[in-house]
Amino acid sequence: IQNTIIYSDGALNGTVILNHSGNGFGAAIGTNHSGGNKVTINANEISINSAGAFGLYATNPVDKINLTANKISINGGTSVYSATGQVNVKAKDSLIIESTDKCILAAGNGEINVGSVDDDNKADIVINGNVEYLTTGIINVELETEQSQLNGVVKHYSEGETTYTGGTVNLTLNNGASWNVTGDSVITNISAENGN
Repeated sequence: IQNTIIYSDGALNGTVILNHSGNGFGAAIGTNHSGGNKVTINANEISINSAGAFGLYATNPVDKINLTANKISINGGTSVYSATGQVNVKAKDSLIIESTDKCILAAGNGEINVGSVDDDNKADIVINGNVEYLTTGIINVELETEQSQLNGVVKHYSEGETTYTGGTVNLTLNNGASWNVTGDSVITNISAENGN
Protein backbone atom coordinates (compact mmCIF):
# COMPACT_ATOMS: atom_id res chain seq x y z
CA ILE A 1 0.00 0.00 0.00
CA GLN A 2 1.36 3.44 -0.94
CA ASN A 3 -0.09 6.98 -0.89
CA THR A 4 -3.28 5.77 0.74
CA ILE A 5 -5.71 7.05 3.34
CA ILE A 6 -8.16 4.58 4.87
CA TYR A 7 -10.56 5.98 7.46
CA SER A 8 -14.17 6.56 8.30
CA ASP A 9 -14.87 10.19 9.28
CA GLY A 10 -12.12 10.03 11.91
CA ALA A 11 -13.96 7.25 13.74
CA LEU A 12 -12.16 4.01 14.47
CA ASN A 13 -14.41 1.66 12.48
CA GLY A 14 -13.82 -1.44 10.36
CA THR A 15 -10.97 -3.93 10.20
CA VAL A 16 -7.87 -3.82 7.99
CA ILE A 17 -6.02 -7.11 7.46
CA LEU A 18 -2.84 -7.18 5.39
CA ASN A 19 -1.01 -10.44 4.70
CA HIS A 20 2.24 -10.15 2.74
CA SER A 21 4.15 -13.25 1.73
CA GLY A 22 7.25 -11.56 0.37
CA ASN A 23 9.63 -14.33 1.46
CA GLY A 24 11.98 -11.74 2.92
CA PHE A 25 11.33 -9.02 0.33
CA GLY A 26 9.11 -5.94 0.24
CA ALA A 27 6.67 -4.71 2.85
CA ALA A 28 2.98 -4.99 3.72
CA ILE A 29 2.91 -1.17 3.95
CA GLY A 30 5.80 0.75 2.44
CA THR A 31 6.81 3.97 0.77
CA ASN A 32 9.07 4.13 -2.24
CA HIS A 33 12.26 6.10 -2.76
CA SER A 34 10.65 8.93 -4.74
CA GLY A 35 9.62 10.72 -1.53
CA GLY A 36 6.51 12.56 -0.44
CA ASN A 37 4.57 9.37 0.20
CA LYS A 38 1.99 9.18 2.97
CA VAL A 39 -0.04 6.22 4.20
CA THR A 40 -2.69 6.82 6.88
CA ILE A 41 -4.92 4.07 8.25
CA ASN A 42 -7.57 4.68 10.92
CA ALA A 43 -9.61 1.61 11.83
CA ASN A 44 -11.13 -0.37 14.66
CA GLU A 45 -8.55 -3.12 14.14
CA ILE A 46 -5.39 -3.37 12.06
CA SER A 47 -3.63 -6.71 11.57
CA ILE A 48 -0.39 -6.90 9.56
CA ASN A 49 1.41 -10.18 8.85
CA SER A 50 4.47 -9.94 6.65
CA ALA A 51 6.22 -13.31 6.48
CA GLY A 52 9.92 -12.62 6.89
CA ALA A 53 9.66 -9.18 5.25
CA PHE A 54 8.92 -5.66 6.53
CA GLY A 55 5.57 -4.94 8.15
CA LEU A 56 5.91 -1.13 7.88
CA TYR A 57 8.72 0.50 5.89
CA ALA A 58 9.32 4.26 5.37
CA THR A 59 12.21 5.04 3.04
CA ASN A 60 12.34 8.80 2.41
CA PRO A 61 12.75 11.81 4.76
CA VAL A 62 9.33 13.24 3.88
CA ASP A 63 7.49 9.90 3.93
CA LYS A 64 4.97 9.20 6.70
CA ILE A 65 3.13 6.09 7.76
CA ASN A 66 0.40 6.66 10.37
CA LEU A 67 -1.58 3.80 11.92
CA THR A 68 -4.32 4.54 14.46
CA ALA A 69 -6.74 1.91 15.77
CA ASN A 70 -8.36 0.45 18.85
CA LYS A 71 -6.35 -2.76 18.32
CA ILE A 72 -3.17 -3.20 16.25
CA SER A 73 -1.01 -6.27 15.67
CA ILE A 74 2.13 -6.26 13.51
CA ASN A 75 4.24 -9.33 12.79
CA GLY A 76 7.08 -9.34 10.29
CA GLY A 77 10.75 -10.12 9.72
CA THR A 78 11.42 -6.53 10.73
CA SER A 79 8.00 -5.37 11.87
CA VAL A 80 8.48 -1.57 11.91
CA TYR A 81 11.36 0.01 9.94
CA SER A 82 12.13 3.60 9.08
CA ALA A 83 15.17 4.24 6.93
CA THR A 84 14.63 8.00 6.87
CA GLY A 85 10.88 8.67 7.08
CA GLN A 86 8.47 8.78 10.01
CA VAL A 87 6.30 5.93 11.29
CA ASN A 88 3.60 6.52 13.93
CA VAL A 89 1.78 3.54 15.47
CA LYS A 90 -0.87 4.56 18.01
CA ALA A 91 -3.46 2.32 19.66
CA LYS A 92 -6.42 3.01 21.91
CA ASP A 93 -6.85 -0.45 23.52
CA SER A 94 -4.01 -2.80 22.56
CA LEU A 95 -0.91 -2.99 20.38
CA ILE A 96 1.26 -6.06 19.79
CA ILE A 97 4.48 -5.92 17.75
CA GLU A 98 6.26 -9.24 17.17
CA SER A 99 9.10 -10.26 14.92
CA THR A 100 11.21 -13.13 13.69
CA ASP A 101 14.17 -10.70 13.53
CA LYS A 102 13.81 -7.07 14.68
CA CYS A 103 10.59 -5.60 16.03
CA ILE A 104 11.60 -1.97 15.52
CA LEU A 105 14.53 -0.52 13.53
CA ALA A 106 15.32 3.16 12.89
CA ALA A 107 18.21 4.19 10.63
CA GLY A 108 19.37 7.35 8.90
CA ASN A 109 17.00 10.12 9.93
CA GLY A 110 14.18 7.66 10.52
CA GLU A 111 11.75 8.28 13.36
CA ILE A 112 9.42 5.74 14.90
CA ASN A 113 6.78 6.60 17.53
CA VAL A 114 4.90 3.81 19.34
CA GLY A 115 2.28 4.58 21.98
CA SER A 116 -1.30 5.30 22.90
CA VAL A 117 -3.83 7.36 20.94
CA ASP A 118 -4.52 9.73 23.82
CA ASP A 119 -3.32 10.60 27.30
CA ASP A 120 -6.56 9.69 29.08
CA ASN A 121 -6.84 6.05 27.99
CA LYS A 122 -3.51 4.25 27.75
CA ALA A 123 -3.24 1.18 25.52
CA ASP A 124 -1.73 -2.15 26.58
CA ILE A 125 1.38 -2.38 24.39
CA VAL A 126 3.49 -5.53 24.07
CA ILE A 127 6.70 -5.68 22.04
CA ASN A 128 8.11 -9.20 21.66
CA GLY A 129 11.54 -8.81 20.10
CA ASN A 130 14.45 -6.43 19.71
CA VAL A 131 14.54 -2.66 19.25
CA GLU A 132 17.54 -1.56 17.17
CA TYR A 133 18.85 1.81 15.99
CA LEU A 134 21.78 3.49 14.23
CA THR A 135 23.18 6.81 12.93
CA THR A 136 20.56 9.48 13.66
CA GLY A 137 17.51 7.22 13.89
CA ILE A 138 15.04 8.04 16.68
CA ILE A 139 12.71 5.59 18.41
CA ASN A 140 10.13 6.68 21.01
CA VAL A 141 8.30 3.88 22.82
CA GLU A 142 5.72 4.68 25.52
CA LEU A 143 4.61 1.76 27.70
CA GLU A 144 2.14 3.09 30.26
CA THR A 145 -0.03 0.29 31.66
CA GLU A 146 0.65 -2.63 33.96
CA GLN A 147 0.07 -5.04 31.04
CA SER A 148 2.52 -3.20 28.76
CA GLN A 149 5.93 -4.76 28.25
CA LEU A 150 9.03 -4.91 26.11
CA ASN A 151 10.49 -8.42 25.90
CA GLY A 152 13.87 -8.15 24.20
CA VAL A 153 17.00 -6.05 23.92
CA VAL A 154 17.56 -2.45 22.89
CA LYS A 155 20.81 -2.11 20.97
CA HIS A 156 22.75 -0.58 18.12
CA TYR A 157 22.15 -2.29 14.79
CA SER A 158 24.86 -4.69 13.68
CA GLU A 159 25.61 -6.46 10.42
CA GLY A 160 28.15 -9.26 10.58
CA GLU A 161 31.13 -8.02 12.58
CA THR A 162 30.16 -4.35 12.20
CA THR A 163 28.11 -2.58 14.88
CA TYR A 164 26.77 0.85 13.92
CA THR A 165 26.55 3.61 16.50
CA GLY A 166 24.51 6.77 16.92
CA GLY A 167 20.78 7.19 17.12
CA THR A 168 18.42 7.61 20.05
CA VAL A 169 15.94 5.37 21.86
CA ASN A 170 13.57 6.98 24.37
CA LEU A 171 11.72 4.36 26.44
CA THR A 172 8.92 5.34 28.84
CA LEU A 173 7.83 2.81 31.49
CA ASN A 174 4.92 4.06 33.61
CA ASN A 175 2.17 2.60 35.80
CA GLY A 176 3.70 -0.87 36.22
CA ALA A 177 4.90 -1.33 32.63
CA SER A 178 7.96 -3.58 32.35
CA TRP A 179 11.04 -4.25 30.24
CA ASN A 180 12.18 -7.88 30.35
CA VAL A 181 15.79 -7.53 29.19
CA THR A 182 16.88 -10.67 27.31
CA GLY A 183 20.51 -9.67 26.60
CA ASP A 184 23.07 -6.88 26.59
CA SER A 185 21.37 -3.58 25.85
CA VAL A 186 22.41 -0.01 24.99
CA ILE A 187 19.70 2.61 25.46
CA THR A 188 19.79 6.40 25.36
CA ASN A 189 16.97 7.45 27.71
CA ILE A 190 14.63 5.66 30.11
CA SER A 191 11.82 7.47 31.88
CA ALA A 192 10.07 5.45 34.59
CA GLU A 193 7.27 6.29 36.96
CA ASN A 194 6.14 3.17 38.82
CA GLY A 195 7.63 1.04 36.01
CA ASN A 196 9.62 -2.22 36.22
